Amino acid sequence: MPQQATRANTEDVPNGNAIDVLTAGSRQHETKIVGLPPVSVERDWTDLILLLCNAALVVIGFVGIKSALKTLKAIEGQLDQMVVQNQKFDESLVVTEKAAKAAQDSADSLKNAERPWLLIVPEESFQLTPRDRLDWRIENIGRTTAQILLCSVRCRCVGSLTVETPKELEPTPNYRSDIQMFSTPVAPNQRIKVWSYIEGAEAYTNRIFDKDVTGIKDRKFDLVAYGRAIYLDAFGNSHESRFCYYYALPFEEFRIDLRAPADYHTCT
Repeated sequence: MPQQATRANTEDVPNGNAIDVLTAGSRQHETKIVGLPPVSVERDWTDLILLLCNAALVVIGFVGIKSALKTLKAIEGQLDQMVVQNQKFDESLVVTEKAAKAAQDSADSLKNAERPWLLIVPEESFQLTPRDRLDWRIENIGRTTAQILLCSVRCRCVGSLTVETPKELEPTPNYRSDIQMFSTPVAPNQRIKVWSYIEGAEAYTNRIFDKDVTGIKDRKFDLVAYGRAIYLDAFGNSHESRFCYYYALPFEEFRIDLRAPADYHTCT
């Protein structure tokens, strides 16, 4: 038989399910396919397990997302609380600083209220006559004892001072020398005495003569006395008192010289 393609006979194939098969060559023969293998759509227990696993994964993912969102909200809440706490801390820090300053001011006020205060004053017994010395007193008008470390006092004739021309005194007082007091204690309302020379109008004279007295009375000169005291209070703090006086002829006594430079009147 010659070589040619042969179409398979599809007759008598149930339901019309037939497949044409072409054969060739020496092995030609006719093939008939009577049907396709059945396909099952039923689910067994493995499909159920897979479905349950997928459902479990979905549930776990949902719970994880919800938990993560809750954690984020909790973190945000904690951050907000930290911000509020920081603000409160800053406010409390300001209040604490104010309280500390108030306490320090109160302590300083207490120290100032209970501290000693020293006055350096020429003795009222002074008379304007030719002489070589001026007696002074250092008086404690404070509430606690002062320990005087040193003092300096000086009295001298200077050119007549006026409010317009207070030029005869140096801007900074020159005391010439100091008197070492070696922490001499002075109780409240107590006093100690020191003295200084009286320098005449001429240089290097440690007394006033008749011509100096006449010059003072004629207002050619002013008799100026100034001094200082350096002392410790009960807390060990150092203080200094400075005062300057002039001899007021109408009253025949020394009075505070407000025309003197500011450094002549300093109390710390």
